[in-house]
Amino acid sequence: MNRNSSVIEDRLARYRPTLDDAITHRASGSDSANESAAHDLVDVDWDSAPVGQNSPRSRLLVGAVAAALVGVLGVFLVTRDQEPAAPANATEPLETSDATSPIGDDAVVDTTPATVVAGSGLTVPCPDGTDTVGTGTLYLGGPASDQNLATNGFIFSLPQGPTPVDVAIKAIGLPVIGLECSITGIPTADDNVIDVLVEPPAVPAALDLAVTISETVDVIGVTRIEGTTSFEVTTTGGTPSLRLLDGVPSSAQRVQVRFKKGDDVWELSADPTLGTDIPLIVPGGEADNFPSEPVDWVLFTLIGTNERIVGAGGQVL
Repeated sequence: MNRNSSVIEDRLARYRPTLDDAITHRASGSDSANESAAHDLVDVDWDSAPVGQNSPRSRLLVGAVAAALVGVLGVFLVTRDQEPAAPANATEPLETSDATSPIGDDAVVDTTPATVVAGSGLTVPCPDGTDTVGTGTLYLGGPASDQNLATNGFIFSLPQGPTPVDVAIKAIGLPVIGLECSITGIPTADDNVIDVLVEPPAVPAALDLAVTISETVDVIGVTRIEGTTSFEVTTTGGTPSLRLLDGVPSSAQRVQVRFKKGDDVWELSADPTLGTDIPLIVPGGEADNFPSEPVDWVLFTLIGTNERIVGAGGQVL
């Protein structure tokens, strides 16, 4: 039995003679005294309990009042002995575990940027496995409906807005390497030339290219790309040809050539033999849709094993 029950029973035992006496007097009292008796039963001193007539209704009323009194006492005692409940807006310290604890000062956090910061001259490092991915993109800027086409007079172009270093990085990352990662753009003493360094695993060996930038009112783009392989474009009988002069890497197995004629961009492959002319003509079996249009530009990439880029160059004609 708990402490609260014991207190209630002690108080009931103390009031029992008074309750019995009230019942006896109430049984011989009148109906007019019922309300007074009921009121006095809940009075603290139990004074002047009138005598009335004995009836079942009277006994029920007295018993109900007594039961109500017991209930009130019980609720009062139980409530008094309980600790007060905390307010709804009360705050308590939360337990923390290793999984939810704040990061300590000595924690190591990967801060590698998820995207290229404009004007920074940096791209994110290429992920592991990049060296197994071959190239072959033809993206050269231009309208969204035809991404092979740059604006006339450019190998690669974008609407005005990006910085020259960003344009140079994209020009090498998209049409040359095919990957926009592990590339660094560095301005040079010539405001129109950006030095672009491509590092493994984007390429088998580090590739250093000088990219010439030109601008108009609406467009910024690339007009020339120079690497370690020197080249020239000659014209014989009205037909332009690409000629590799020096610096072809020993790992180069073929040269992939792209050129623009009218609104079409054509691609062909040839051996990377020094001094040999590679005619920039529409491949046999294909229709020249712009027979009277001159070649606008030429871009070549030297391909090594696993279709990896080992050299590049090009210019507007």
